[in-house]
Amino acid sequence: MATVRAGDTLGRVGGDEEAVRERPLDEIDGAAICTLHGFAQRILAAHPFGVGLPPGFEVLDEGRSAAAFDERWDGFVDRLLEDAALQDVLRRLLVSGVRMHTSFIRVGGLMADVPAEFYGMVEEVVKTFPHHIDEYETLITGNPIFRERTQGLGVLSAEDAINYGVTGPTLRGSGVPYDLRKAQPYSSYDQFDFDVPIGRRGDIYDRYLVRMREMRESLRIIEQAMAGLPEGPVNTTDRKVALPPRNEINTSMESLIRHFKLVTEGFRVPTGTVYQAVESPRGELGFLLVSDGSNRPYRCKVRAPSFSNLSALPHMAKGELLPDLVAVIGSIDIVLGDVDR
Repeated sequence: MATVRAGDTLGRVGGDEEAVRERPLDEIDGAAICTLHGFAQRILAAHPFGVGLPPGFEVLDEGRSAAAFDERWDGFVDRLLEDAALQDVLRRLLVSGVRMHTSFIRVGGLMADVPAEFYGMVEEVVKTFPHHIDEYETLITGNPIFRERTQGLGVLSAEDAINYGVTGPTLRGSGVPYDLRKAQPYSSYDQFDFDVPIGRRGDIYDRYLVRMREMRESLRIIEQAMAGLPEGPVNTTDRKVALPPRNEINTSMESLIRHFKLVTEGFRVPTGTVYQAVESPRGELGFLLVSDGSNRPYRCKVRAPSFSNLSALPHMAKGELLPDLVAVIGSIDIVLGDVDR
């Protein structure tokens, strides 16, 4: 969504009226669908597989037999995989046919409207997922071994987090209530009622709790978005930036030419510079675009959250044991593609 917002905003920079779209992304009825799509990804990214469970982690409660725990753990893992598969079905069936980097949200609107079965599938997730989160909490949150491995480790104070440029759950785990969806609302987030979970100590355990609570808040937003999902178009009518409908291509030579030019050349935007960011599951994901008036960016700079968050690792791991380093990295929840430079 961030790169699309950057392109959408850049198209409205300058005085070239022909480059200004009639209805920007935030004003199209598809904004709520963008929010739903974003939070389906957000819930998946917040699964406990990414909250810093150390390799070889054993969560055997005192007084419980190993066999009883093994059965409980197997069921827990199966549920995680089932939920992940359900989100994957949502993306494969309803978005764009790819798993991670979708092309559903585009400059000027969406790839297409959602099919009829979309609503039932989302409602099923909203109905069943809170129970699964409760299962995660029961198994992990109060477990004494997990708490011993995470509390007081990888501490990052609020002041240090700000100085290192940390964002996302890692920042909020240090007690800083900063969330772009609240601080600088975009899409339709200003229309939703949700809380920003924060921690107190800034350790691994707090970052875990923040992510668990964010899954519940994500469900709140999805419920509100579904309840207020409006009727209407999901794309701008400006054919300079949006592909014409398939039925127009069959009947209009102008639409056919416009389709060919958009696919082969793209579109031109006025000269200018713009920075747009969104609150991704790992923090602020921003795109700086510089246009020279051509159909290609003169410069594109990505502000990747994992790259900035990882800069605080030496400070967080100072004085800790080597095995704890793995848990600290897991609590940051990095994506190596973000970090690679």
